[in-house]
Amino acid sequence: MLRRPSRLPREGFRAITLGKRLVAPHFSISYGKGVGAASPGQAAVVVSKKVARTSVARHLLKRRVMDIASPRTGKGVSFIVYARKGATELSFKAIKAELEPLFDTLAV
Repeated sequence: MLRRPSRLPREGFRAITLGKRLVAPHFSISYGKGVGAASPGQAAVVVSKKVARTSVARHLLKRRVMDIASPRTGKGVSFIVYARKGATELSFKAIKAELEPLFDTLAV
């Protein structure tokens, strides 16, 4: 999981949601500038009940995505990763292969 300073607070969701968006088959990423001057970059993962019915499946997917996203939180860009239907059936390697190009685009 992410350390507390790297997590996006609730009040930061509005600014990031209105920002730019990258889309993949099973995920989408909204990104923008960090919330507050002191934040170098923060992240959040959203998995709805429509995507994963049980809390165990939602938290497993969140942990997998956060593990991939955690090295990119200090880059000065805050982002939110939204999971889409079918994301729970993916393995860790498949999730990583789908998110890596999005995060590389995000860093540019």
